[in-house]
Formats: sequence, structure tokens, C-alpha cells
Amino acid sequence: MTKPILVGLGLLSLSCDHITGPALSAEVVSERLVPSVADPATDATPPADPTVVCCCRITGAVRNTSSIPVSVSLRWAALDAEGGAVGSALAYVENIPVGGQKPFAAAGIFESCSRVSRLERTQFVIGIFTP
Repeated sequence: MTKPILVGLGLLSLSCDHITGPALSAEVVSERLVPSVADPATDATPPADPTVVCCCRITGAVRNTSSIPVSVSLRWAALDAEGGAVGSALAYVENIPVGGQKPFAAAGIFESCSRVSRLERTQFVIGIFTP
């Protein structure tokens, strides 16, 4: 009668093992502030104009340094010279192939780019697994 209990405990211990996947990573290879203003009629953004006094976006590119395709969520806190928050920007870059690079344009800073002294970025890398 001890054999079924030992087999059951053995199977239970196997079911508790955790499977570890590949390490996920990505790097922002470029980022810069770009003045912008949206056209409310089309929600389109015209080319950057340095004379625009309102609104700023962050453009750049992100590279996948993982061994599988990934998507990357990026968020920036925009700070002024005193360290005060002047806005934030968000970007989501989907399905970046292994070793590949994709551009992003993060909108959301409703201040002039000249007010932004520093950017603090956080990123979250999401692996795209195919069965």
C-alpha cells in the first residue's frame, strides 16, 4: 500500500516544478524630444515645428535583444530643471523580431519641449511565444 502513496507524492512533486523561459530584454537605441501639435479634425500630427510652444512627443527606436520576438511598453516621466513633473509619454511597440529594431513615437507631454529638462524611462518587455 505504500507504493501508490510514493508514486502519488512523486507525481505531485513533478507538478510543482516551474518552467523558466528565455530572458526578455530590449534596449532603446535612440530617443529625442520633438515638438508637435495634433490636428483635432484628423487627429494627425504634422511634421515637427520648432516654433510650436505646446506639446511634445518622444521619438526613437527600440531593439529586441531577446532570443524570441517581443513587444515593448515604454513610459517616460518628463521633468523640469527643478525635478518637477511636467508630463508623461507612452508608447507600445509590437512584435519586434529577434535582433530587430522598430521606431516609436510617444505622445502625451502637454508642455513645450523646452520645459523638459530630463526624462526618466521605464520599460516592460513582453515575450511573444508561439506553440
